[in-house]
Amino acid sequence: MKLIMKDKILKLARYLKSIKCYDELDYLLTVSKTYSADDHELESELDYKMQHQPPDDGPLGHEIGTTDHFPRDILQRPEWYTGYPKEIFDFIDILRAGSGKPNTKIRIYRAMPSKAGMSIHTGNWVTPSRAYAEMHAEGEDGWHIVSADVPLGDIRWAGDDLMEWGYWGLPISDSLEPKLGASECVSIERWEGVPEGFAIFTHSTSGPIKTFKNMIADGFRVSRAGLGSLSITFLDENPKVLTESLQWRVNPENKNYNLGSMVVIAAINPELMISEGISDDVLKIYKDGEGDPIGPGKVKNVKVLEEWGEGHQYHDRYWKLPGRFLYAAYNGDNDTICINPDWDGMEGTELGDNMEKNYEEFLSLDVCHSTRYHDTDENSIISNIKNYDNEFDDDIF
Repeated sequence: MKLIMKDKILKLARYLKSIKCYDELDYLLTVSKTYSADDHELESELDYKMQHQPPDDGPLGHEIGTTDHFPRDILQRPEWYTGYPKEIFDFIDILRAGSGKPNTKIRIYRAMPSKAGMSIHTGNWVTPSRAYAEMHAEGEDGWHIVSADVPLGDIRWAGDDLMEWGYWGLPISDSLEPKLGASECVSIERWEGVPEGFAIFTHSTSGPIKTFKNMIADGFRVSRAGLGSLSITFLDENPKVLTESLQWRVNPENKNYNLGSMVVIAAINPELMISEGISDDVLKIYKDGEGDPIGPGKVKNVKVLEEWGEGHQYHDRYWKLPGRFLYAAYNGDNDTICINPDWDGMEGTELGDNMEKNYEEFLSLDVCHSTRYHDTDENSIISNIKNYDNEFDDDIF
């Protein structure tokens, strides 16, 4: 059986080499660990690196501007030594500051197939420009960007374009990438799962994974049509089978609530989910004796809600779930989980505390003697919100 598999691997390796699919070939050779390192047939396939690898004798990153390997004006006029003059300013200041200092750190990037993992190997092509790496990944199905912070003494210039360097340090098994603003993404196979003891909710969307950064910063909209219920916007999830649920959610065969390749995951302290309250305006109406004696419609989950600012397009239509409650986002395009490093699902919101106190104060009122009965209409305080039944809301599934 081993000989049969070995023969198949060799044939596939030769084919990948012939069509110049070097990243796929690198991945194939990396995972073929069942064969000894001195296997001459598999080792011979590594000769593709002679064509594909950057030169291993080029000038080191910290040598730029200090040796004859570099043009004398390369630090002053770096845009003359690249076909990408705008992107050069992504990292030229680091090269200037690190001239003669081999331990100065610089972030390198590499575009590669997602199936090839998240490592950077000795002898890989890399670039100090994320934008340049993204250009290489653009149009490639299932590719992502990996990155790492390395010393300038570990990279060598290829000698042609300042965008292109070779990495010659030790292999890096855990990349910083894919990165999403301040959030780190990891393969779902390496993901440790959601924190225990939290209520887990998910929302499927067609937006690109990079929009998760904005959700963290701005908050997530929750329809007011459910009086604060998260179930009108999110699905309740069982943490024990969450990985399988996420992968099935984006599966093309799934026709039920499959709205795109990204799934947002919220992790919330369940004690916050039993809160109820009413707004300042509603309390005032009852204190003025104008409220319906049946009582106000309580808003649920108030301790996880905030309001969008005055004048914001969502101010009257949606509640806001603060971005700190969003634990992660699943990227179905490359089977990775992007973690929100600022996640905090424990503490409630100030708005929720206030609304809960308002409801407690309402309960202390003598409603029967302080309110005048009136028929329920579209402005009834019972609903606490306007009627959304006939209004389209793409957050409701």
